[in-house]
Amino acid sequence: MIAAEAFTPEEVAVLVGAATAAPSIHNSQPWRFLDLPDRIELHLDPHRPVSVADPAGREQVISCGAALFNLRLAMGHLRHEPLVTLLPDPTNPTHLATVRRGTPRATTPLEARLYAAVYRRRSHRRPFGPDAVSRALLDELVEAAGHEGAWVHEVETPEDRVAVVDLAAGAAHWLLSDPGYRGELARWTRHETSHRDGVRLEALGGEQYPVSGLPWALMADPQIAVGELRRHPMLILGTDGDAATDWLQAGEALQRVLLTATSRGLAASLFTQVLEVTATRSALRRTLRLPGPPQLVLRLGHPVVGVPQAARRALESVFIPDSERPTP
Repeated sequence: MIAAEAFTPEEVAVLVGAATAAPSIHNSQPWRFLDLPDRIELHLDPHRPVSVADPAGREQVISCGAALFNLRLAMGHLRHEPLVTLLPDPTNPTHLATVRRGTPRATTPLEARLYAAVYRRRSHRRPFGPDAVSRALLDELVEAAGHEGAWVHEVETPEDRVAVVDLAAGAAHWLLSDPGYRGELARWTRHETSHRDGVRLEALGGEQYPVSGLPWALMADPQIAVGELRRHPMLILGTDGDAATDWLQAGEALQRVLLTATSRGLAASLFTQVLEVTATRSALRRTLRLPGPPQLVLRLGHPVVGVPQAARRALESVFIPDSERPTP
């Protein structure tokens, strides 16, 4: 058996650099990587929990799924087929995926277009412009999610939009009644630029929730920008199951959708609080008659202002330290 070609330091930087450009809950960047000669391992970072908003770790694993999609895309950019194994170690649930170098091949035009969007994608927490999102673009986004095995439900009727607004408002109020949640939200909101993680205050803008993407005024009840919710497409992305593999799949589908949107000049705003409360998540599925567990809610539109790039941890800080690396 011929040994796989070892990754060069430059290739590792391309692969892991792309992976860390993915979005994550509160920009917590909950991932670590183990670079071995023949593979890159993706691990959940146990030192970066968001335990109040995400007690089961669902959103953290979704975040890592988005990073995994970028890693796969970067492997294609390096002109190799990505070989992915999900949850390869039953004794270590934090080891989420292993990616190896597969057969040499040309980068496809679609891969090139999506890879070019990796570093241009932004989490949009500002109002959208008045231009409508075309039916063709929405269909392309639905197809993108389906390519990763996820389903997409478009919230179309006024009644369903009102239901989503009401559930979101209830979830946000319930969450903000919890001092632990308020403290966690404050800890991940950055008032200065020295941190390499979290959501910078200037990225939020001064708009009402959910345009800001987080409940605005951290120590006060949020107001709801109902008009914004009614004017722009809203998609719910979900999976057939609700286990770790489904969450990874949701993250991969999310990132394909976000990069597709970015490549077409669209922006997306994640709208998560409605899914962070068990009761409202269940009610959303029941009220909208969804085919499976909802994993993400997105609003889409044309951006009218530039959004600053979210801070990223230094690349060397995302690798598993030598003290925790397996012995040869």
